[in-house]
Amino acid sequence: MLEVVGVRFEEKGKITYYLANGFDLKLKDQIVASHNAAKTIGTVLVPNTKISKADLPADIDRVLRLANDADFKQVEQNEIAARELLDEAREIISQHDVVMKLIRIAYCLDRSKMTFFYTAENRVDFRVLVKSLATRFGVRIEMKQINFREEAKMLNSIGPCGRELCCATYLGEFVQVSIKMAKNQELSLNPNYISGVCGRLLCCLDYEDAQYVEAARRLPRVGSKVRTDQGVGTVRNLNILGQKITVRFDETGSYATFKPDEVTKFKKD
Repeated sequence: MLEVVGVRFEEKGKITYYLANGFDLKLKDQIVASHNAAKTIGTVLVPNTKISKADLPADIDRVLRLANDADFKQVEQNEIAARELLDEAREIISQHDVVMKLIRIAYCLDRSKMTFFYTAENRVDFRVLVKSLATRFGVRIEMKQINFREEAKMLNSIGPCGRELCCATYLGEFVQVSIKMAKNQELSLNPNYISGVCGRLLCCLDYEDAQYVEAARRLPRVGSKVRTDQGVGTVRNLNILGQKITVRFDETGSYATFKPDEVTKFKKD
């Protein structure tokens, strides 16, 4: 068994595990560790815990030390410096005719590396660009392509619900969302209603999907024949959460609404 801690480096990023390295770390302690091949400050979200060596990656890294006031001050200065360089970096990118959108620049703790976060529709050949950026800024350059969801998470915004984006406030990792979830919840499939500001399906479609699927199991399918105390009819509509079934009677053409225990699957005698 090895003693490890779970660390988050970005405010809403995923949790990465590190060897505790003899430190007794508590929730929200801030530490320095190697992240993406550079020293970075992270926040402990999973305090010291023992995990089997077989359940950990072979190349697991270790906590280097506790972060101190000098580190926090350096991070603040790094963020200011990176923001001030955005326009200049975009100008250099423009001069190289590289088709990409620079979203953010981030320094590592000791400023030995700069990471350029960008989006692009197609594969980008930025080998010459990286040399120009490294020459201009005098540090190692890493180009990191992000998708449109990650861009929205990084920039933050207000969702169609009127609240800050889930991905920018508490989602550590993106969930897998499918159009089937919208169908399960009987939502309009109009992209304007089920897409977020990133242009992709809303992450919140995942939140209640399991409840809808479970509730739907107790109901007959639309179009199926059912028997009721008013006769045999065809299921025309379902209120999944309300657990109500609207039936159209074959003989009269009239409609009535029933609860699940008030209908049975129709079987010919």
